[in-house]
Amino acid sequence: MMTREQWLKQQGLDQRPPLGSGEYLGFSNQETWNTHLWITNDYSLYSIIGQRAERCRSVLELANWIEDLLLTRWVNRTPDGNSLGPVNWVEVAATWADANELFYDERSI
Repeated sequence: MMTREQWLKQQGLDQRPPLGSGEYLGFSNQETWNTHLWITNDYSLYSIIGQRAERCRSVLELANWIEDLLLTRWVNRTPDGNSLGPVNWVEVAATWADANELFYDERSI
């Protein structure tokens, strides 16, 4: 079983942008943070993503699926009107997966 640090490095997520380079509350931008906030505060959506995530084999696969789902469901904007264009979907999926301890084992190698 991989440690969190090994998993982040393997996924290419071990490099955080320096402060002042557009980082917003721990995310690369406000739109990414806001999208993640909506996902984690909507039980129905969180459950749908959780069910699908169990079948995904990588963060990238999960990111692509979340992007397709939300672009369709929200018609290119979050429920509060923020554009989904600048969202870093890999960051959204990686943060979700990390919080739910997915992809830490050899399945992602």
